[in-house]
This record gives sequence, structure tokens and C-alpha cells, in this order.
Amino acid sequence: MQHGDSAAGATNNLIGYSNPASFTVEAREDKDRRIEIQYHETLSSLNNPENSFLNLGHVRDGTVLFTLDGDGISKLFTSANPTIAWMQVHLSHNRI
Repeated sequence: MQHGDSAAGATNNLIGYSNPASFTVEAREDKDRRIEIQYHETLSSLNNPENSFLNLGHVRDGTVLFTLDGDGISKLFTSANPTIAWMQVHLSHNRI
């Protein structure tokens, strides 16, 4: 028995962000299974420029994590593939 390619996805728009920005989450299966993230418009994060493509992989009977953290005002977001000092960089931009 042979299976065809399959995919399911959703596009998420960032509301209240100063520039149009969105990302798509897709679950794909062809020769392997994986979760993929695609940035759109002006969305970027540390080490992931605009229009980045992130392959998060797949964990059988497990969890695959994706987070996008930022204040929605500045262009500074953190996500997958952060710099080693991502927290220090982010905190320095969000001081009260």
C-alpha cells in the first residue's frame, strides 16, 4: 500500500503589529512527516530573516514546539533558531 502526499496548514496574522506580518504552520507528510513554519510579509526573528522557512521536524508520539515572542511594537522577535544570548538581547530591548 502506498500513500500520497498530504498537508494541512493555517496562516496566522499578527494583530496590532506595526507592519503586516504573518506566518503559516503546516503539517506535511510525503516521504517523511514534519511541521513547517513559513514567515510572510515583514515577519522576522533573531537568526530568521523575512520569509524564513523553519522545518521543525516530527517527534513520533511526542511534541514539536514553536514559539514566537515579542512585544508587537519593535521588530525584535525571538523564535526557533535563536542566538545563544537570545534572552539578554530580548531583555535589553524591553526594559521598563
